[in-house]
Amino acid sequence: MSSAEYDPYPIHPASAQEFEEAVAIRIHVFVDIQKFPLEKEMDEHDKGALHLVITDASKSNKVIGTLRVINTGDIVKIGRVVILPEYQGKGLGKKLMLFAEQHIAKSAEYEQCTY
Repeated sequence: MSSAEYDPYPIHPASAQEFEEAVAIRIHVFVDIQKFPLEKEMDEHDKGALHLVITDASKSNKVIGTLRVINTGDIVKIGRVVILPEYQGKGLGKKLMLFAEQHIAKSAEYEQCTY
């Protein structure tokens, strides 16, 4: 995509504010909807992980999904992939995963990736 093309759902590393929005989405989907235990949703890996967010450009870049990339030194793990329910079924999770894979492939700090 050239810089002149409009992307309605841009992806980028989360700012501190966007990370807070991403956490709220994770809690909403994983805890409230899927009934995953709240005490297990956030863990020790969140602090050092790379958090990517996908936003809705038509809604002032509202965060609508996220994932995290954890570099353990031996492998890279992609996890906590989530898209708000009202945005699901549009291929945005796939778009987010592909972006993460491309980011990892371009970075010298990542050697092997798992899910």
